[in-house]
Amino acid sequence: MSRALLLIPFIAFALSACVSANRDRREQLKDIFRRQVARCYVAPANAPQQEAAVIEIRLQPNGALSEAPKVLSGPSEATKSAVQAVQRCTPFEVTPTVATFYPEWKRMLISFEAN
Repeated sequence: MSRALLLIPFIAFALSACVSANRDRREQLKDIFRRQVARCYVAPANAPQQEAAVIEIRLQPNGALSEAPKVLSGPSEATKSAVQAVQRCTPFEVTPTVATFYPEWKRMLISFEAN
């Protein structure tokens, strides 16, 4: 089993979305981005269990960052690894179907669990 598959459960996403947005669609969108970031995330070496690193990203319609990731909370080593993962993974692959829901994923909060 690849390392990315093991990390998927430990990366949590929160999409900023309209209240009326379909919950299933939001979950599908989160999964799309979660899989992509998991491929790029490397947990800090020898990091003890600590609080999650939380970053905010803002994306362009093509999946590229529209600005640098913003660290919201977490220990410095963990936030550094989280930011590096996002930078390595962008631009995200955005299919035409996903692109139609841009307002729901243009801003994301990402939580990277240390464990």
